[in-house]
Parts: sequence; structure tokens; C-alpha cells
Amino acid sequence: MGFSKLVSLVLIFHLLNPTVVFGSSSSSSDGLSEIPKKFLDFAKRKELVDWMVGIRRKIHENPELGYEEFETSKLIRSELDKLGIPYNYPVSVTGVVGFVGTGKPPFVAIRADMDALPIQEDVDWKHKSKIPGKMHACGHDAHVSMLLGAAKILKEHIEELKGTVVLVFQPAEEGGGGAKKMLDEGVLDNVDAIFGLHVTHENPIGTVASKPGPLLAGSGIFNAVISGRGGHAAIPQHSIDPILAASNVIVSLHQLVSREADPLDSQVVTVAKFQGGSAFNVIPDSVTIGGTFRAFLKSSLVQLKQRIEEVIKGQAAVQRCNATIDFHDKPVPLFPPTVNDEDLHELFLNVAGNMLGNDKVQDMKPLMGSEDFAFYQEAIPGYFFFLGMQDESRPKLRSVHTPHFTINEDVLHYGAALHASLATTLLLNAEEKLVPDQAGDQLKETNMSVYFHDYSSGGPNSTVRAAPQLRIGPVGRSRGIFVTASLDGVSTYVSLSILFTNEAYNSSTIQIQGTSIQFTTVREYGVVSWTGKFRYAHGFVIFETSSFDRFTSYAIIRCDISVYHYKHMVNLHTDKVARILGKVESNDRFSRIALYQGDQSSKKVRKIPAAAANVNESKDPFKDPTLLCCAFKKHRIYLFRYTNLQQDFY
Repeated sequence: MGFSKLVSLVLIFHLLNPTVVFGSSSSSSDGLSEIPKKFLDFAKRKELVDWMVGIRRKIHENPELGYEEFETSKLIRSELDKLGIPYNYPVSVTGVVGFVGTGKPPFVAIRADMDALPIQEDVDWKHKSKIPGKMHACGHDAHVSMLLGAAKILKEHIEELKGTVVLVFQPAEEGGGGAKKMLDEGVLDNVDAIFGLHVTHENPIGTVASKPGPLLAGSGIFNAVISGRGGHAAIPQHSIDPILAASNVIVSLHQLVSREADPLDSQVVTVAKFQGGSAFNVIPDSVTIGGTFRAFLKSSLVQLKQRIEEVIKGQAAVQRCNATIDFHDKPVPLFPPTVNDEDLHELFLNVAGNMLGNDKVQDMKPLMGSEDFAFYQEAIPGYFFFLGMQDESRPKLRSVHTPHFTINEDVLHYGAALHASLATTLLLNAEEKLVPDQAGDQLKETNMSVYFHDYSSGGPNSTVRAAPQLRIGPVGRSRGIFVTASLDGVSTYVSLSILFTNEAYNSSTIQIQGTSIQFTTVREYGVVSWTGKFRYAHGFVIFETSSFDRFTSYAIIRCDISVYHYKHMVNLHTDKVARILGKVESNDRFSRIALYQGDQSSKKVRKIPAAAANVNESKDPFKDPTLLCCAFKKHRIYLFRYTNLQQDFY
């Protein structure tokens, strides 16, 4: 088969413009600019403030740890019932998800965490924690109160909502990964964006602080048991000293960042726990150490995890000890970095500036703390910000996660009004574009190239069409493609796996001339390459494979890349393959895919469930004038089918 005919059977990838368009400060209408002020005035009403304060104090008196927030959840549901707001419960054990608005797209989410901490409160006041050893020491009681306040504002102004606001009351933020659990249960299906906030004692009341791009680090924890052989301290030669081994481990771990990390890639490894021995003259049998590691790149987190395990086992072995390490990453994986969407940052600046004044909207430096809100941001555009509550006329507030932490309740109306204003403004600004107006805009930010192995030429070193300088050296068959990719301007290479329903050849590394992309293996009949610059290229790729006339298959492929690129985090996720020809395989991980089907003549599309995507099986798929596209995050990828060799959908 000739190359031109092979090309005619290939899919064309088109990345569309973002589905949500946000107005800049210079283009905000008078109506939009008045919403934050109006909502703030509403939130300041005494009856609403007293209501929020009362809810916050009830929750504070009865703190509950992660996935134990049953009474908190009951209180939330009771208040939503009074407001006439429908909700789903239970979600992720104790979570509640409410809905305000039209019940139709677009959807925007606002989130509050509900859980407390295992800390004994040391603040004497009327509403002190009634549960020994438990305390709301991170402000989650205030977060819940503010989100309920936002719900009340939205309900009172429901006629202004041009879509639906999803109220996410999330359990288990404090290490339990409640956001990941809620995400896996489909809470953000069809949601276009999500906002979250956190109170802070570091900034004055009436101010907010955030930034675009990486805001909070990703994190992981580790616990290691180093085992030797105990004995008397006077005769250490008859023992195997785990304390000495653990000491060497700690020194080596603290050198990982200074000697191995890129100085421009902030990372931290801290050993904060050391337990071993109970007598001054006895060498113990074992020592336990533990700590945390943090970074602003997911790839750096993965690298740190690997090296921490190697260092602990290696240094223990040097001292004749054994070591076991637990990263506590099951069922909750490493927390990814919290990366704010740049378009949502512009929206935030507009809304917060109109509400508080531009001088009250502060830019902040990235923090090495972490937040499971980042799991949401891996799936859809998200924005996280901090709400100041320090009153200069009052004593200095104490830090979070301490027994002395307190909330300035004068902050509650600010949080409620900001939540409601951000959601309402985004819905008013939202513009859905299923088909681009100008084809020239489709590849403005992301380019994809497809190269094909000219199999007909045969031999172990066949050329790749469209890049004749490339050579492929198949060395065997495999059920998958394993790719190492790098983007322009990025020094690190990130591995990813792409699974196929059909067999593939392994091959030697391919260097594509003119780009920094590399492939370590190739498809039996084709090579797919990513070229150009990525900008928030989150999403699914619909990929069509063809091997001449013998078979035709269609697959949804989730690709996994996490790299830092021009102040953006690029996250593409790898997962299983699903066949589109006929029915898509049932797979709950595909619940976030929005599939559309349309026809050539009308250009109209209709949304179809991922589990029931049905291409007309009775027709030749290349003669069936339908299109499938996959919408995820801010980009859509269209699969075009040709009715003949010259005609497509434009």
C-alpha cells in the first residue's frame, strides 16, 4: 500500500480552543463587576453572619477526623434541606455534593474540607472542642461555614446563575486524600472548573493572596524500620547497631536535594521522626525513622521517592542492617503539586479586585505545604487561594496545626462572598465552543504530528515517512508502547506507557529532528509524535490505528506526562485502552470523558455516554459520515473520518 493511501486512513487531531473563555479586567462588563460588591454586601447582613458564625461554632465544638465527619455531614445536609438545595449523599463515606442553579451546563464547583486534626485544643473559650484529643486546628470549620454561606447567597440570587454551581463538602483533606476519593467517584464529571480557599493568619483580614501556576508543593511521606542486632553498649562489636545505620541514612537523605536536585526545582526531604532504644546502655534491635519529601514537579516527587528507598536500603546495608520502607501511598498516591490555572487567575483578579480593591489582592510566593485540592486540578482547571484573617488591632493569631490556633470570625462573610462571586462570574463568562470558528486557531498552543512506519519496505531498519532521516530498529513484539518524551525547554525526560489492543514492535530510540521529542519504541505500523509547545494539554487522545486492510481499531489512550514547562504544569494521564468501534469497554476511569457524535452535513454534535459510544457497526467506519470527539479539561480533540480521500468535515 502506498504512503498516500495510508495517510488517508489516518485520524486528524484537532485541539480546539478552551471551552471556557474568561474576560480580562479591561473587558469586564459593569454588570459583572457589580456582582462581587453586591454579594459582599449581602454576606455582611447580620442575620447571615450570625448564621455562619453559629454553624462554625457547632462544628468547632464537635471536631471529627477524616472519614469520620458524620455529624458535620448531618449538619450540612440539614442546612441544605432548609435552603431547598438538592444534594448527593453519601459521597466518599461522609462527603456531600450540592447543586444550585439551572441543573444544566456549564458546571463550576466550589469546595470546602470538613475534617479536624488529632490535636488537644489549648484555647480556653466558650466553644472549645468537646472531644478530647481532637480539634479544628486548620480552619476547616470556617471553610464549611463559608461554603454554606455561599450556598445561601447563590440560592438567593439563583436567577443570575447561567449554569450550575456544584457545592463540594469534602472529607479527609488532612492526609486522607479525600479529594482523590471524590474525584474517583465522579464528583467532577462534566464540571468545567473548581475553586478552593484556605484561611491564613499570615495576611490581613480583607485581603486575599495567590498566584498563577505552582502554588503549593506535591508531597509524600515515608516510614522506615532499620533492623540490626541489639546488645550491650559496652561491647558494640557483638551487635549490629541500627542507630548508627539510621544516622548515616539521615545524613545521606539530607544530601539528596543539595547534590542531586536542580537548584531551580525546589525540593525538600525532612526526617522528622527518630525512634529507637529505651536505655542509655543498650543497643536496640531496630530503629524507626520517618519524614516527608516535597517538590513542585510530580516527576521530581517520583525521583525523590525512588532515591529515598535506594538510600535507606543502601546505607542500612553498609552497616549490615536491613531496612523496610513504607511510603503510605496506597490507596492514596503521592499528593501532586497544587497548580493554579492561569485563566482562572485572571478571573480571580477581576472578582477579588472588584470586591476588595486591587490593593487587597496580593501575589504570593509558592509554599512547600501541600493540599489534596491538587487532585482536582489534575482533572480540570482549578484555582486555590488564601484568605487573610489577621486583624492588626488584635493579638497575633497562631499558626495552623497548633493547639493555640483560632479563627477570626470576621472573615466568614469574605469567604462566602468570594466563593459565590467566583462561581457566578465564571458561569456568566462561560462560552461553549464545540466546533472552532477558524481552523487556523486549532493548533495555536499544541501541535501533534503523526509519522508512519513504511512497513512495505521491510527489513529491520525501515524508514519513517515524513521524517526519512529516522530509523526504526524493531527488536521484538510487545503488547504496549513505552515512550520517553521531552518538551522544548525542559531538561528532564518523562516516561509514559501507551497500551494498544494490537501488537507492537519494540524499537531503538528515535530522535525526531527539529524537536526535543524522543520515542523509545514505535507502533508496528506507525509512530505518533508530540511536537511544539504544550500549554495545559490535559486530556485524552482519541487515536486510530490501521494496518492496511486487515483490521481497523479505535482506541482511547490516556497518556501520562508531568513536566514543568514555561510556568505551566502539563499533566496527561495514562490508562487503559477502550475500543470505540462498537461499544466502549465499561471502565469507570473513562467516566470523565465526554464523547460527542455528529454528522458531516449539519455540523451538529450530541453528547453520548462514554460507556455507550456506538459507531454504526453495519457500515464501513471510513464511509460512515460521523465524527467522534473527546472533550476533557480545556481542550477538545476531534477525530475526523473521511468519506473519501479528498473530503473531510471542513
